[in-house]
Amino acid sequence: MSDELRLAILDLLDKHSRTGSSNYFEDRQLSSATNKSLQEIQDQLDILESEELVKLAKTMGPNYGARISPKGTLLIERARESVKQDKNRPIGFKQDEEDS
Repeated sequence: MSDELRLAILDLLDKHSRTGSSNYFEDRQLSSATNKSLQEIQDQLDILESEELVKLAKTMGPNYGARISPKGTLLIERARESVKQDKNRPIGFKQDEEDS
């Protein structure tokens, strides 16, 4: 579940960055968009920051602002490509069969 949430966060941050905005995306916006608690979002942002996938700006008080890093952009692009490839695979066609 946490991996899925981190990918969802990266996806939202990537889409935000593609709008041309130079602003950080607020943790409260991420919480609202994912229907997860603010604490859960902040915990995941801390993990993503430790993996150098996002850059955080911790503001006065308990708030975070986040931007996706180049490494995060690459990871989310690869994840999207993987999803596209899985959707194109015929039903019942397993990865093992493809590789043999």
